[in-house]
Amino acid sequence: EKTGHTESMSVHAEKICKPAVPGTNQWTPPPRQSAKLNSDAAFLPEIARAWGGAVARDHKGTPFLSVAANYISVGGGEAEASAVLLGLDEMSKYFDGHLIVETDCATVGHELQREGRSRSPWCGVITDIKERMRHFASVQISIVKRNHNKLAHEIAATAREYGNHFFLAEVHDNVRQRILSECNTTIT
Repeated sequence: EKTGHTESMSVHAEKICKPAVPGTNQWTPPPRQSAKLNSDAAFLPEIARAWGGAVARDHKGTPFLSVAANYISVGGGEAEASAVLLGLDEMSKYFDGHLIVETDCATVGHELQREGRSRSPWCGVITDIKERMRHFASVQISIVKRNHNKLAHEIAATAREYGNHFFLAEVHDNVRQRILSECNTTIT
């Protein structure tokens, strides 16, 4: 069942994410009653392969879901946009409230913030993303520094090493330590 309320999706509610200290290179949680989706991709142009990863978390830093996939891509921008789409596709199955989408790819972020049609070489992916965004109560697009997006980057790397995967309310074992360190998570 879909919910706009993050509390009902917080399976590991005993984990609490403390807000990052301003100016630190750390992921910051979204406001209550919203979710934050971070995405990233790795791209190898010589073989036209990309690996994308996305993770959605609530205001406590608890993951709603994480997903990683490999795909054919013609460029880095398309790979990054496809990672956003990957995350939105999965998140839309479980959540329809306020969503903050963070990407460390400024080109993709600007394309998504722009009104009207995309003129990028990968305008089809941008159009698909904008269509998926209509599913949510509201969507805010944020362009962040790579240091604020480390978990999504590592999830993309797991797709390259371990193949496609999806976790509901969890992350791959190989990135579990990152989620704890990135978020100042403590057990209460």
